[in-house]
Amino acid sequence: MQSMIFPGLRKRFPNSKITYAIPKNFISLFDNCSDIDEVIDSSTIDSNLPKMVVTHKYDFFGEISTSCIEYESRVLKEKGYVDKSRQEIWSESMGLHLMEFRTCIKIDKELPDDIKQLKKKGNPIICIAPVSNEKTRSYPVELTNQLIELLKDNYEVIYMDSKKSGNIKNAMQLCDLDLKTMGRIINHIDLMISVDTGPLHYAGILGKPVIGLFGVTDAKVRVKHYNAHYLQGECQKGKEPCWYAGSAQCKKPKSDSASCMFINPEKIVDTVENIFNNTTQPVIRNKKRNIGIVIPIYIKDQFRLDYLRQTLESLRNSIFPEDCNFTLLLIDDCSDNYDEFDKFTIEGIEVIRMRNDRNIKVWGCLKKGFDYFYANNYDLMLNLDSDAIVKKDWLLKLLELHDKFPNTIISGFNAHSHKVISQSNGYYLKNTIGGINLLFKWEHYLEYIRKSFDKGNDWDWTICETINKLGKQFIVTNPSVIQHIGKETSLGHHHQHPDYAEDFNEDRNNQSI
Repeated sequence: MQSMIFPGLRKRFPNSKITYAIPKNFISLFDNCSDIDEVIDSSTIDSNLPKMVVTHKYDFFGEISTSCIEYESRVLKEKGYVDKSRQEIWSESMGLHLMEFRTCIKIDKELPDDIKQLKKKGNPIICIAPVSNEKTRSYPVELTNQLIELLKDNYEVIYMDSKKSGNIKNAMQLCDLDLKTMGRIINHIDLMISVDTGPLHYAGILGKPVIGLFGVTDAKVRVKHYNAHYLQGECQKGKEPCWYAGSAQCKKPKSDSASCMFINPEKIVDTVENIFNNTTQPVIRNKKRNIGIVIPIYIKDQFRLDYLRQTLESLRNSIFPEDCNFTLLLIDDCSDNYDEFDKFTIEGIEVIRMRNDRNIKVWGCLKKGFDYFYANNYDLMLNLDSDAIVKKDWLLKLLELHDKFPNTIISGFNAHSHKVISQSNGYYLKNTIGGINLLFKWEHYLEYIRKSFDKGNDWDWTICETINKLGKQFIVTNPSVIQHIGKETSLGHHHQHPDYAEDFNEDRNNQSI
């Protein structure tokens, strides 16, 4: 996994000498890595480190062997979940914020004899790696055999582990492999099914399709940078992945595996068949991102109905980038008029409608919508008021800024009541913004946005305060791609002074304010 930080490191420091110190048994993997100048045995570092420092052999030393455990332990105590992948933790521990992660390891194309035999049969080759050194995150033997039984008629199945098992049937066992041989085998399989262990990550960094079986650890951060689907087992206590904190108490009788690892083999086979039939896309972002848009709706008069019609019409005319999967979630908060709500569609875009059985206000609707997106593994979330119109290219502009500033909240609405700190070509920097439109990653939602809804009507101001305390700012499109057309905002602006964007490039005299 660490190999994925070096291409970005080399890009950042093209003329520097980069030395990588790792355990001796891994060194041969980096024979042909152009992003690393020297690979040395890490066991020699401890005794030579003082001398290296004194003689200035290196200008910078990065210690990444323990940074993940330290970070994950700390954020679990602070937040109750892990919010970053290990690749991100490693790079940030060295003061870097890399945007791209890919391996520098190059495996030769030599075809192992065992794989030659399987390829002659003409069926897709699936490798199953169900065993981890940490037994609580292993897939149970009895379920492994059930899975192989379901696959064996249509696929050639390989069982991969550190040692052969007398309990495994109907699969070719390739075990106790050196790392180069394992890499050659993985290079020629069609799919890897694995728990959170070495073969999963080896296949992931080599770009092979993988199905991750997760329970104790959280798939969303463990396979974030792979071509990955995953099945996350459910905790019997209804909690988020515990990262071993409770796994010892959750074992099934006569099993070393945690209860959350008892994933139905039929669900795994369904995912396999969908992959080979091209009817499903990776849950984790590889080429396409899953993006959710939530719009709270409350129609109490003709004005609000007219605003909603304009909002929906502008959405219908929007460009939805083809490299993303979009879901539009409309949440009605006990309106009297449901007609517009029921009949609205956008060709090619999933539209979901929810109706509340009681009025929960704007902030309650947003929390409900964002919770839905988080539970269903969306990469990005954004909201839009039901009395705002958008330009045709609004999503293109928002995503362009997000890709440039992935750890910053983006908005397409430059509210006149929030001061611009500075501006550049294509965007403004602001310390505060309104809540009409926000675009952010799911990690940010969990970290501080979700908590803000507990403040009720002050939810958006609470986000601003949090961002300021973190020493960050907001980025807003320049010019605005969203305009508020309502007579008042959720902040209670008087109808004679509504929140609006002066740079929307529209004639406000022709708008229904």
